Amino acid sequence: MNESQAAKMAGLGVDGIRNTRRRIGSGKEDAGVSSTTLAKLAPVLQTTAGWLIDGSGPEQMPNEKLRMVLIEASAFPTEIQERIVDFANFQMSNQQRRETAA
Repeated sequence: MNESQAAKMAGLGVDGIRNTRRRIGSGKEDAGVSSTTLAKLAPVLQTTAGWLIDGSGPEQMPNEKLRMVLIEASAFPTEIQERIVDFANFQMSNQQRRETAA
């Protein structure tokens, strides 16, 4: 998944992540990212907003939390729901393979 795909899945503009990186990289004192944006992006990246903000908590979102995110996604438009479900299924399948291989 690239930045544009992740941004779209999070309900941000297609350039949302790129623009955020540029804003933060500008070095301006007021440059940053909103907690709302991080909360939208975290499930798509299979992590938590806390980890994105300061590295606190687990880097990867536990599968139970991911399932709850999918339930919450039921309020999104169908096209977004389908993308989220496809991505989540892909990630959970990868996780199961890693656990089986370990």
